[in-house]
Amino acid sequence: MKQQVNAGRIQEAIAMHAVFGDAKPVNVRTSLRSLVEIKRCKDCNQHWMRFSISRHGQGDWQEISNTHFENYTDQPITAANLSFAATNKT
Repeated sequence: MKQQVNAGRIQEAIAMHAVFGDAKPVNVRTSLRSLVEIKRCKDCNQHWMRFSISRHGQGDWQEISNTHFENYTDQPITAANLSFAATNKT
């Protein structure tokens, strides 16, 4: 994923994350989770994506140091229709 993001292929990185994701809600027995955040600036229309990994401990999720990366792009980014990708694995 990081190689895709660094190469400016952010949409491909998000699709890659969806393949390995789990469509089920996260429960407290899960010890790790990955998170992809997507935002768009309304003024310049630039898109931003951030990936991070967190560990569940002490009753809350805590980001693991040095596991995040982010990038900006002028290309539109969407996560639409990717939430069900994990349920369609063969």
